[in-house]
Amino acid sequence: MPSGCFSGESWVTTQLRGSVPIGDVESGDEVLSHCTDSKCYYSRIIHEGKHAWPEDFNYIQIRLENGQKLELSHTHFLMVFEDAFSDVVKYVWARDVHLFKYLPIIKNNRTSRSKVVQLIQKRGSQAFHNPITESGLITVNGVVASVYAVAPGFIYKSNEISGHEFAHFLYSIEGMDPITYFLTRRFEPVLYQMLGVQRGNSTYRIPGMYWLSLELAMDFFKPT
Repeated sequence: MPSGCFSGESWVTTQLRGSVPIGDVESGDEVLSHCTDSKCYYSRIIHEGKHAWPEDFNYIQIRLENGQKLELSHTHFLMVFEDAFSDVVKYVWARDVHLFKYLPIIKNNRTSRSKVVQLIQKRGSQAFHNPITESGLITVNGVVASVYAVAPGFIYKSNEISGHEFAHFLYSIEGMDPITYFLTRRFEPVLYQMLGVQRGNSTYRIPGMYWLSLELAMDFFKPT
């Protein structure tokens, strides 16, 4: 089962070229990550993956009240708010987003929210992309989203840590100090065993999860 990606019809905002198709960005590009009330932040792409899924690939289109829409795979993480004013955010798979919940959007260089008004299940073959940013966030079609997808079941069902946070933690390991890096590599097999990961030639697998190995730190956690 493929994991998380955005439709090739999506667009992102780059710092130097403005809005471009998501398939046109490359590693090293700075893309819009998110905005606060006073500033927008751009984040460097550290990996850009492209996949041509077969004709029977299922994905979802999420339409918002403001007219924006996202097309992405079912197990991609999105930030969801209960209402337009709640400060409580939860990361859920795209397939678990419900009508009348709210997604964060960028409007006039500020973060706002828009209500989910339609969920359309789609099926077909097209290119999907999963650019990974240093911040772990990316704004796609004006909607702020996680760059990550899927997670071990016990993480996804946990109320203590979100799958997005878990993924970003693992992905950030490349920046740790040499001693921590050594210890992590030393106990890497134990971590794999705890997570139920089976090491393959180029991919680490957890049921429902496909991670490309990197020449970074643990060579670990690259969603495709």
